[in-house]
Amino acid sequence: MRGSTPAEVTKGRKDDARQSVESFLSRDVDGVIDLAAPENKKAKHKADSVAKKIASTLEKRISDGKRKSKVANNDDYQKFASWLNMKPSQKIDTQKERAMYAPISAFVCSVGRLIQESHSGQTRLSSSISAKRLLIPSERTDTNCGDADDDSRIDIGIAAKEVLGPVKPDKHSLASDDVGTQTDGVKASQIWYKDLFAVIEVKCSEAEAEFNNAYAQLFMYTRNIYATQHNRRYAWGLVICGTKVVACKFGPNYVLASKRMDVASAEGRSRFIQFLVYWSYCEDHRLGYDPTMRRIGGLRCWEIKVPTYTEDGNDNITHQMPKIYYSNHMVTVSERLFGRHTRCFLATPNKPSIGKELEYKDYSIFIKDAWPEADMVRKKDHRDEVRHLRTIREKLEPKMPEPGSNSEPHVVSDTTAENNDRMVVEESPSARGMYPRYEAGGRVLIEHADSDEPMEDTTKQILAQIPDKISAAIELGKASPKGKKVKSGKQYAEADKLEQMRHFR
Repeated sequence: MRGSTPAEVTKGRKDDARQSVESFLSRDVDGVIDLAAPENKKAKHKADSVAKKIASTLEKRISDGKRKSKVANNDDYQKFASWLNMKPSQKIDTQKERAMYAPISAFVCSVGRLIQESHSGQTRLSSSISAKRLLIPSERTDTNCGDADDDSRIDIGIAAKEVLGPVKPDKHSLASDDVGTQTDGVKASQIWYKDLFAVIEVKCSEAEAEFNNAYAQLFMYTRNIYATQHNRRYAWGLVICGTKVVACKFGPNYVLASKRMDVASAEGRSRFIQFLVYWSYCEDHRLGYDPTMRRIGGLRCWEIKVPTYTEDGNDNITHQMPKIYYSNHMVTVSERLFGRHTRCFLATPNKPSIGKELEYKDYSIFIKDAWPEADMVRKKDHRDEVRHLRTIREKLEPKMPEPGSNSEPHVVSDTTAENNDRMVVEESPSARGMYPRYEAGGRVLIEHADSDEPMEDTTKQILAQIPDKISAAIELGKASPKGKKVKSGKQYAEADKLEQMRHFR
């Protein structure tokens, strides 16, 4: 919001977040925890086995701790016992809430250490069934993030760390390799949204009103994660009210909240531990990261794989090798929590080198990345922007004349071509610059462990394990007649289209 102070921005976003909770949140959804499980069946079996062992180990430590055994006095249990033993309360107490941060972090770190112990003796983790990361809470709590444009303060941030590294609350999370993020006057010890995997919002009260407030705050913080992490397809977050834990999965037109896991009970602890273990073992794309886009820290740029394909007259698609582009210049970031999540980059097909960063003059390509609603059948999808651009190019760029023909085409250099020496045939110079020239693009494909072929990146694919009656009405958080137009605040959608979003470039 131009001209607004951080406090004014925060107030506006709080109001939006409260409305979004009513419009987009589905509560107590079965299967949310399983959406974090590894796709690889062997990895999932390993994760379930590790989770059971960790739950058993912690239960023994908790039992010993309650008996005040000498062994337990020096154990992790003493660090998180106050959280597990909290008495249910309906009262709001800021001081008591802040006192919860340390024991919650200690519990998460205890699970992390036990995951690490399950890999004892290993110096390298190359197996597909090994843990891929540890999710560690930040040491700084109740803090503003260095790359935030508002004055909101997150309770606890979670960042992904190496499995074999130290397991303790992380002192800081730097954004030193991000272009245009690190600024003078910002303390190096600050947390950065761009480096966080997720945020934990904490309340000491278990009143329903406090759950709603916690959801609204988590919505705000997750919006900032989308705005600063350009490779996030979707996001996760945690709400903790008293001893009740809720996992939230964010998508472009929905938020799914799990059933409440009560860590005051062995069953609730076991389920929460399983969820944390899944986060450590699952594939990157199950955490919401886009495998077709990666940050190259040494070159200070993004590498973006853009799909390409050929199409015959019968709507048959043949996918080809993606084209690769490089960018460190964002034109548009995903500034809203819901919608198309449009991101736009200026890019080049030429890979930069160390010591020679990309400059504005290097760019010749414009990339648009978005999640529009789309039809399952391509030829019925009249909103397919990529197809429209392909048609425009075909109409404006006639084929080269046959060898020996007397016709001489008008040849000009194309500033949006794949490389600098490519030439494009145009019918007339006057057609140049009227429309963007299609170079590559299409529906993004994601490789999945349970499929031999890459699959289109859709909300239907992402929510494959969620019951149809939920996925068909996720925008409202309630069932609605299929095919009927429904109103949700200021958002309109068709219920039978919600699960068919497409990721385009």
